[in-house]
Amino acid sequence: MTEHIRVETNGAVARIVIDRPKKMNALNTTILKDLLATLEALNQDDNVQVVVLRGEGDKAFIAGADIQDLVDLNAYEYRKFGMLFTQISERIMTLSKPVVAAVNGVAFGGGCLIAISCDLLVADERAQFGFQEVNLGFMGATGLLPKLVGKHRAAEITMLGEAFNAQKALGMGIVNIVAREGELGSAVENICRRLLEQSPMAIHLIKRSLLVALDAGVSVSSRYETELSSICVACDPAQQRIARYLSK
Repeated sequence: MTEHIRVETNGAVARIVIDRPKKMNALNTTILKDLLATLEALNQDDNVQVVVLRGEGDKAFIAGADIQDLVDLNAYEYRKFGMLFTQISERIMTLSKPVVAAVNGVAFGGGCLIAISCDLLVADERAQFGFQEVNLGFMGATGLLPKLVGKHRAAEITMLGEAFNAQKALGMGIVNIVAREGELGSAVENICRRLLEQSPMAIHLIKRSLLVALDAGVSVSSRYETELSSICVACDPAQQRIARYLSK
């Protein structure tokens, strides 16, 4: 735990809470480094099978970068700051266990990047998303976003800099579930329970295969999926499940 990040563990589920509600959970350099270290620590913890990421309070998941940290930065300094968001996005996607985003308010800029980097995204019906960097004269999310929503939708989001609601995000395919007000916690708990019912190895290898599919062609990613699936099938957990299925 650090000043603005705490970890709550319940069984095999670890919840990372960004605890800076007075600043809409905006991230400065220190918090970004602490978040990266927290993700790494949980990745090494064999007792944790699912990670949930949320913001403290009901107004913000993560409002993005702390704009105060951007004042008077030169290009080299901004690169170091911006690279922390990239590293967190990549670490979430390469973590050996699934990461669920519980979006309980605004997810803007770098906060939206972190949210869409998660494997599953559950949003409160009042949640708002957006990449408004263009409104401040710079840019963000043009690496990952087009792979998730397509070039033209990504251009609309990043060039116009407008916020959009949870239902629109659901229609784009970047949100899995929109929860009614007051039901976000139970919706996330249900997702975690269902993940814990699955084989950890299968979940891990599915995650790896999906990541390869983002960067590779269909042929390469399909062949890679076959290689990983063969590992799954040959292991005891899969064989036990197959045997139970056949005994019904």
